Amino acid sequence: TMFPDALQNTILIAERGSGTADSFGYRIAGVRLSEDYRSVVSHFVFADGWFDYDTQEIYGRPVDIEVLHDGSVLISDDHSPGAIYRVYFDGNKTTPMDGFTD
Repeated sequence: TMFPDALQNTILIAERGSGTADSFGYRIAGVRLSEDYRSVVSHFVFADGWFDYDTQEIYGRPVDIEVLHDGSVLISDDHSPGAIYRVYFDGNKTTPMDGFTD
């Protein structure tokens, strides 16, 4: 893949959110597994920004993830009809992710 080796053995999960103010989600979570895939090593936020907890405004609801042949990730959004986001890694790490080490 195009992402750093530290993201190998990682499952990406779309956390859609329920639409209520106390909702959890509106992000893409990463769950990194052990080498044998039997245990969770860490959990971190891979992508967020679809919900403003201060204003309670929903900007999107990520619902599905697909990995393309080039290693980039597509994220579909059922809040904004037709919205599909492409996430790719260009070699620059600009923001650290909790639980992520490279």
